[in-house]
Amino acid sequence: MRWSRFVFVIACGSLVAACKKDDKPAPITEQAPPSASSSPLEVGSSSYVIKAAGKASVYIDAPLEKFKGATPRLGGYFHLDPKKLDQSSGTITASLLEFTTSTFDDKDKNETQTEHAHNWFEIGDDVKAKRPKDFENYKDVVFRIETIESVTPSSDLSQVKEENGARTVTFKAKGTLWVHSRPAPKTVTVDVSFKGPADAPTEVSFKSKEPMHVSLAAHDVKPRDTAGKFLDGALRVVGKKMDDDAQISIEGTATRETDPKAASMASASASAVIGRHEGAPAADAK
Repeated sequence: MRWSRFVFVIACGSLVAACKKDDKPAPITEQAPPSASSSPLEVGSSSYVIKAAGKASVYIDAPLEKFKGATPRLGGYFHLDPKKLDQSSGTITASLLEFTTSTFDDKDKNETQTEHAHNWFEIGDDVKAKRPKDFENYKDVVFRIETIESVTPSSDLSQVKEENGARTVTFKAKGTLWVHSRPAPKTVTVDVSFKGPADAPTEVSFKSKEPMHVSLAAHDVKPRDTAGKFLDGALRVVGKKMDDDAQISIEGTATRETDPKAASMASASASAVIGRHEGAPAADAK
């Protein structure tokens, strides 16, 4: 088992691209979010819907290979008060369906690595066809913001100096990250820029100030075959060559949504994704 196959996995979700070598990735388009299976989070006039076109990237600084990969599709929402940014909340989702690797200079090697990763995350074609519920559970990575530890230089946006058409603050947020439907508490530091009036920004851009460190083992990411069966022998071999630490970074944009119905749909969609993760079975050695 080659390290390249494993390393991809970490990709925070070597996603379900479920695409063949000759397939071309579908263009990023905004889509109506699905109905929520649980009660949506409360949102109001200060709701910001995250645009699909964004980026969640993964980097592994392994001894034999420096793994690199990313997905270009995000989702979710933020709820914030410009005068009380330390009370912000929200959920960010990243689809693994469009995840691709860029570890190599060779296109075919990257496509093969991406395909292998699907099996590690149990989102390959066999799982999609025979275990659709599991496929739905595993195809998204989710981070739910639960508390804001700090906002610098100020939690009141009106007190932040505007530069180059935007006011920028740094958030340190705590929350829960789900990868492969396994949760882990995480603290992230993100630079957030606001455009528009200080009391009612029209657009919010966010970008990791430093990467989030994620353990593959903690999220049960390990060698599996096309049906999702755990390959213990492969893990022993790969385990001698790979690093368990995956560095995940994210960047994207959200726009202010004043239509309560549209804002509610965005939060309902994020709630539905979290609901699937929370209802997923515990990790086992399939």
